[in-house]
Amino acid sequence: MVNIDSNVTNLKSFNTYGISVIANFFIIAKSEVDFIQAITHCICNKIGLIVLGRGSNVLFLNDIKRDLVIKNDYQTIDNIGSGILRVSSGTNLSNVISYSFEHLLAGFEWSAGIPGTLGGAIVSNAGSFGGEMKDIIQSVKVIEISFNSKGEYDNFVIKRMSNAECEFEYRNSIFKKNPNKYIILDADIKLDVILKEELVERKNIYINNVKRKKETQPISEKSAGCVFKNLTMDTYKAIFRRKFVKFLKEINYDWNLEDNNRIPLGLIFDKLGLKGKKIDTVSISEKHANFLITNSDNVNINDLYSMIYLLRAKIYNMFRIKLDTEIVLIGDEKKAKKKVHGIL
Repeated sequence: MVNIDSNVTNLKSFNTYGISVIANFFIIAKSEVDFIQAITHCICNKIGLIVLGRGSNVLFLNDIKRDLVIKNDYQTIDNIGSGILRVSSGTNLSNVISYSFEHLLAGFEWSAGIPGTLGGAIVSNAGSFGGEMKDIIQSVKVIEISFNSKGEYDNFVIKRMSNAECEFEYRNSIFKKNPNKYIILDADIKLDVILKEELVERKNIYINNVKRKKETQPISEKSAGCVFKNLTMDTYKAIFRRKFVKFLKEINYDWNLEDNNRIPLGLIFDKLGLKGKKIDTVSISEKHANFLITNSDNVNINDLYSMIYLLRAKIYNMFRIKLDTEIVLIGDEKKAKKKVHGIL
C-alpha cells in the first residue's frame, strides 16, 4: 500500500536532464494495486496525475504543485508462451532484451540504446534501426479514466486494448494524444521464437546496434534523447515544400530514398551550423544535433526551453515548417515562453 499524503520531492534524480523541480505529491508505484490506489486518491481529492518512467523523454517546465507524480517502478516479465511476453509498464527495455535472449526470443534488438521503460516506449511508439513498438505490441492493459463536466477525474475502468486501438503513428499513440486519460499497466509483446544456434547472431545484432548508438548519439551525456520528431514532406504546403526540397538538394540529401521519406532533423540542424551552439547551461550536441545536452549539475529549465523555442523559430522562419517535439513537455508552456532568452 502506498502513502499518498503530501510528500514533497525534488525530481532531479527522476529525469535524465537532471532538472531540479519540486513535486508536492509523489509516490513510487510497484504494482497494479498501487496505481489503483493512486487514481482513487486523485479522484477523491480532485487532483491530476503525472506518470514517470525513467524520465528519459520529458522536460519539466515548472514545479508540480497540485498533480500527483507517480514514479513507475512496476517491473515484471512473464513468458506466457508462443513468443509472447507480458511485461509491466515500469520494466526497463534493457531488461526485456536480456529476458528475451535468456528464453530464446528475439525481434527486439532494434531497441538497443533506448534508455526508458516499456510504458514510456509505448506512449511515444519508440523506434530505432527500422523497428517500432507498434511492430511487437499485441495488446496493452490500461486504466482508462473518465472525467466529469468540470474536467476533473470522475471514474476509471481497467481494460485491455488491441494494437489497432492504440492508434500508433510515427512517435505517437492514443496515449500520447490523451496524456491524462490512460495509465499503462502492462503489455503483451510478440517476439520471434528462435533456435539456440541463432542466439549468437541475434545478440551480435543487438551489440552492433548499441555500438552504433554510442558512435552517433551522446548517450553518455545528460539528455532526453531526440528533442524533435524527424520531418516528412507530406504535410507541407507546395511553396514551402519546394523551398525545403531546394535546400535538401543544396546539401546533397536525397530525401526520396531515406527512412520512408523522413528527413533526419539532426542533419538539418547540422547543415545549418547549429552543432555546439550554447545557451548558458545547455548546448546542442556535437555528436547529434537533435540532442540537447547539459554538463551542469544545475541545469536551468529556461535554458532548455529557450533552446527548443529558438530552434522551432529558426526552422519556421526559414521554411515555414512547424517542428513537433518528440520529448514530452510537462508544465505551463505559456509561462515558459515569457522567459525565452539567447540567440542562435
